[in-house]
Amino acid sequence: FNQDLDVLLLGNHEAAQMGLSVKQLQLSIVIISSIVIATLVSKVGVVGFIGLIIPHLARIVGGPKHKHTLLFSALIGSIVMIWSDVLSRALYSPEEIPIGVLTSLLGAPLFIWIIMNRYKHNG
Repeated sequence: FNQDLDVLLLGNHEAAQMGLSVKQLQLSIVIISSIVIATLVSKVGVVGFIGLIIPHLARIVGGPKHKHTLLFSALIGSIVMIWSDVLSRALYSPEEIPIGVLTSLLGAPLFIWIIMNRYKHNG
């Protein structure tokens, strides 16, 4: 599956010429990711927002291959969540800041930065 996604990085026309069913792959990606994201956010709340940001950082660190993106997403995501938990417990001890507040404070500026970078490079 990750090889199909790597081929799709070449562009829709090129991927179709290589024998990939582009529309079917795109539809399956949208359906699967929508179900996964909806389930994730319904179970963990705002913390799931980090799961939308970390893969972008992982792609910057690990390059365009999806196999590497998955590995770096797991590593960076776990590090971010561990440190968010540590900070949420330590900043105003003995009170705890909700971890969703910290992840939102981290995630929102990163999300804006990613969008601004994409806009700057694409147009």
